[in-house]
Amino acid sequence: MAAKPPKEYFTPEEAAKVLGLSLDQFRVLVRKHIARTDEDMAHVHDTVYHQSDLFVLRWVTGQYPGANIEPAEPAPAETKPESALPSL
Repeated sequence: MAAKPPKEYFTPEEAAKVLGLSLDQFRVLVRKHIARTDEDMAHVHDTVYHQSDLFVLRWVTGQYPGANIEPAEPAPAETKPESALPSL
């Protein structure tokens, strides 16, 4: 018997369930990390989510090991040698 292929798209309700969140918690997560405007949020109920969307949302919620790693320190700004500076 062939294995059932993984689900490709999820409704907000299905996505919330997969992430172990209530629908309200899921909406807060979307508002914080995906939607940029109130207009975006108005369309959340019409949106479907792909597996990759759920992966990113799991990562930002810390559901994957290593998800809460601090960002790397920015590289130090390059400085010019004094000889390259204009004289006053």
